[in-house]
Amino acid sequence: MITTTNRKYQIVYGIFLIAGSLVFLLSCEKIEKQIADIRKKRVSGNQGTREDWEKEIAHLEKKIHRCVQDVDKLGLFYRKMADEFAKLENHHQALRYYQLAIEHGETRPEVYHDYAAVQATLAFRSKSAGDHKKAIEFGEKSFVNYNKALLKFPNRSASRFGKSLLQFYILEKKEEAIRELLKMHEEDKKNDRILFALGRMHYESQDYNKALAYYQTILKIVPEKSEKYQDAQKNINQILLTNKKKK
Repeated sequence: MITTTNRKYQIVYGIFLIAGSLVFLLSCEKIEKQIADIRKKRVSGNQGTREDWEKEIAHLEKKIHRCVQDVDKLGLFYRKMADEFAKLENHHQALRYYQLAIEHGETRPEVYHDYAAVQATLAFRSKSAGDHKKAIEFGEKSFVNYNKALLKFPNRSASRFGKSLLQFYILEKKEEAIRELLKMHEEDKKNDRILFALGRMHYESQDYNKALAYYQTILKIVPEKSEKYQDAQKNINQILLTNKKKK
């Protein structure tokens, strides 16, 4: 379990690990030395206060920006920063760097997809916290970026899947979400992830017979001793119990 304090320093350390790996992009040798010095302080446990680290981050970022003249390379740097923040679940910082990456030329479909995925995560978390207004706000932004990813790569399954979940659970576009997942199911009959999603969506729509059929299909395509098999069986038992109570 990562505590809040440890997560803060892991995020900071992650920044400098990325920066260290991208030194080849830079023409300023002084920055490389700064990165090494900061990493030594981090490893030795001399972490300083949060304010100290934030000042160092801001100062170093300005220097990197000045040193990297190639816009495309700067976009790559920001994209890697965003990816690292996303892994460490600092979602708001990840959003900031994805936006900077796009502004500096990183407009590949996977960048828009990852940007959308972080926004979707914040939408789901806001909904769980009861902040429906914020959930819709993040959901609509995520929807736009999933569409941008799909405009560049129409058959990207991860973007289609993420967009469908967003439509069903956040944007109240349930029928559109199910239609898209059904198309994906036709294209890949043995994709258990799609089958689980369809089963869950039909269950929540109280279409228990269809939900049951999808979970039963999963039992036929995954190993019997697997966790997925057990999860599908639990869902089947739940549906059977629900149907029994209704009679």
